[in-house]
Amino acid sequence: MYFLRLTKLKPAVEEIAAEAWDGLQISDEEVEKVDRVLDVRQGKLCWVAGTIYMHMPLKPNILEDIAKDVCFPPLNPQKRLFWC
Repeated sequence: MYFLRLTKLKPAVEEIAAEAWDGLQISDEEVEKVDRVLDVRQGKLCWVAGTIYMHMPLKPNILEDIAKDVCFPPLNPQKRLFWC
């Protein structure tokens, strides 16, 4: 879901951000666009458009609520399943 949202919104966000940031100089350093968060370097002025994931274990989970309502066993977020 996050990937689809990013795919739809990223072009518009990048266009608006480019208008605001491209060519901008702060303390004689030009702000640059980077394509990925992995390309961000400490001490460099840059901007990037993307999705940030935040792990929040105490946030209510709608899937667990639905499972309780239909008598499914509760989901165990600690258990990992690996498919080969």
